[in-house]
Amino acid sequence: MTPTYLESAGYPETELCGGDLGELEAEWEQGASTALIDAMFGDILRRPLLSPEEELELLKRAQQGDENAQTRLIESNLRLVISVARRYVRPGMPLEDLVQEGAIGLIRAIRNFDVTRGLRFSTYAIHWIRQSVGRAADAQTNMIRLPNHAIDSLRKIERARNELRALMGKEPTEEQIAEHLGMPVSKVTRLLRYTRSNYSLEYKVGDDQGSPLGALLASPEEQDPETVAIERVWLSEIFAIIDTRLTPNERWAIYRHLGLDVSDIPPGHTKRLSRERVRQLEKQALTKLRALAREYFAEK
Repeated sequence: MTPTYLESAGYPETELCGGDLGELEAEWEQGASTALIDAMFGDILRRPLLSPEEELELLKRAQQGDENAQTRLIESNLRLVISVARRYVRPGMPLEDLVQEGAIGLIRAIRNFDVTRGLRFSTYAIHWIRQSVGRAADAQTNMIRLPNHAIDSLRKIERARNELRALMGKEPTEEQIAEHLGMPVSKVTRLLRYTRSNYSLEYKVGDDQGSPLGALLASPEEQDPETVAIERVWLSEIFAIIDTRLTPNERWAIYRHLGLDVSDIPPGHTKRLSRERVRQLEKQALTKLRALAREYFAEK
């Protein structure tokens, strides 16, 4: 059987001609025209709707590049855009932004609609609107930006999960979802990883809900406390070796090499040493210290 125009575009006609439009129109009649919507789009929404003949004529003109015809089509289908956009409103994604995204989907529908098929334009346009609004909402909500094909697959997985949950009376497994969709289990598992909740660093944790999540994370500018403690023990043991196993001149050379205070070390004849002799003394002291340290830590 030859696929219909809508099926070839990826939208089965049986799905399009179901209850989607009826539900949206019912929502509109039940109070979609809120004060906010009326304030933003009141003048446009009060304009008379187009007849099928007028809509078809405007579609032909719009596809030929008539911007006025395209604007009139957008305005006449704005109720449909708002009805879809209202379902995706959430914090950080206001209605006006979603309506703009829906209008972009509507423009794509205008450009791709086949006027020779005799189909209802709103039936075709709703899927372009929903796709545009849904992708914008997902991109805003998810911290990880997913490609469009992954977002579409996630929607299919969510629909399959809801269907299986209703049939089975329990949460379906990833294997059951994959079998229901004819999709590899590995792909379902990989995609579902991206649906896990993300939390702000300001999210309160603990029984008293008093500490932000960020307070529990280690600062990249601070060293690990365990590492700091171990280093301090090592340093104290190394300085114990320096103070007990090296001669005063060697201790003086090590302290000078490290840039430490040498005023408390008996200088002996070190004040009269040449620069080359000081270098030799530092090298000798460091070699001796390394050998003593290896011996000391090997015994431990």
